[in-house]
Order: sequence, then structure tokens, then C-alpha cells
Amino acid sequence: MLATNFNQVLEALVILSFDIIRPHRDLSEVPPEVVNNTKYWPYFKDAIGALDGTLIDAIVSDTNGVPFRDRHGRKSWNVLACCSFDRIYTFINVGWEGSVHDTTV
Repeated sequence: MLATNFNQVLEALVILSFDIIRPHRDLSEVPPEVVNNTKYWPYFKDAIGALDGTLIDAIVSDTNGVPFRDRHGRKSWNVLACCSFDRIYTFINVGWEGSVHDTTV
């Protein structure tokens, strides 16, 4: 019962998110810190933020752990995060096993 109610609430929030959840500013605007700085402007004039990936340690049983082994032999999650120039996360992709190549994520 709890799982059913949770899923219904989650589905409703996803539908509402298109109308309610919005960035606090237009992400296509280049921040004044970039526009007014001749050092950064030529390189970041068309950028809306930054993205980077990282490996985060995963706790997985040995029977299910093979796909989670990264190139260092550790069990991990491959996580991709994007943020705006004012350091607000705009996208996070979590859930890929550590053995997955970055281009897949």
C-alpha cells in the first residue's frame, strides 16, 4: 500500500514539475561575471554551465558486484552532474555501474 501511494504521489509530482519547478533565472543568459571578464568571455560566451563525472563508492554484494567494478577494481557508481555558473545543480544522473564508460552515461 505504501509503495502504491508513493508511486502515485511521485507521478503527480513529475507532472507538476513541468509547471512548477523552474530555474530561478533563464539558463541561456551568460552571467555578468563571464560577460565582464575578458579572460573568460571568449571561452564561455556560449556556455550555460559545467558538467563533470565522478565515481562514488558503492556498497554492493559480491554476487552482484561485477558490473560495479571500476577500472581501479573498486565497486562504484558512475555519477554525472551539471551545474549553472552560480553553482546550482541543474541535472544529476545517478545509477550507472562503475564499469560503464563515461560516454555511455
